[in-house]
Amino acid sequence: PREERERAEQEAADARKLICGSEDDGFLRFLAANFMSGGRHQQALQCLQRLTVLAPGDSSAFSALGRTAAELQQWPTAAAAYDRSAELHAAVGEVKEQANELVLSGKHWLNAVAEVRQQQKVAAAG
Repeated sequence: PREERERAEQEAADARKLICGSEDDGFLRFLAANFMSGGRHQQALQCLQRLTVLAPGDSSAFSALGRTAAELQQWPTAAAAYDRSAELHAAVGEVKEQANELVLSGKHWLNAVAEVRQQQKVAAAG
């Protein structure tokens, strides 16, 4: 039992070093998924917390953080992460809507330019 506890403590310390030193969001996603599949939710939570610092605009990172915190029954953390994910989703939706409006405006503008050019051709020919 003592050896197992020491080994587990060493693994946790190694994981903290690995997580805290990482600047690679893809690696942190992989590591979090690996920890989750192995039942090491606390280490997965640490990965996802680091990931949200590195990628503060990534709604999926906050959603994963919320799921993991809920697994650990860390309800305030889960709620905050889900709220942030929802905010980011809403922002993405607004940006997409604005982009669609710009595209439509651009199409209207192009149609107007084409109409003016056609009128210029008709005037020049006639």
